[in-house]
Amino acid sequence: MGSIIKLSPGVRVRKEDFGLIFYDAKKSDICLVRSGDSVLPCHLDGTYTRESLISMQPVVKQKSVVQLLESLQQKGLVCEQPLG
Repeated sequence: MGSIIKLSPGVRVRKEDFGLIFYDAKKSDICLVRSGDSVLPCHLDGTYTRESLISMQPVVKQKSVVQLLESLQQKGLVCEQPLG
């Protein structure tokens, strides 16, 4: 069973040419992520599962997307919730 990926409470995200800008209102912190078009704000709205987000990537980018999601989780910018 999968889990959905979504922004953590109080976090906003915006797309830029280089990737994404995250703003964490709780910490008044900004995080710039060079993700290109691999991950878009719409991918973090709770409608995509971790597995679907990874599988939509070309095989050569899948590992970097896994690492990106893990990093964003560690920083508290996104969270995962089990389906069901």
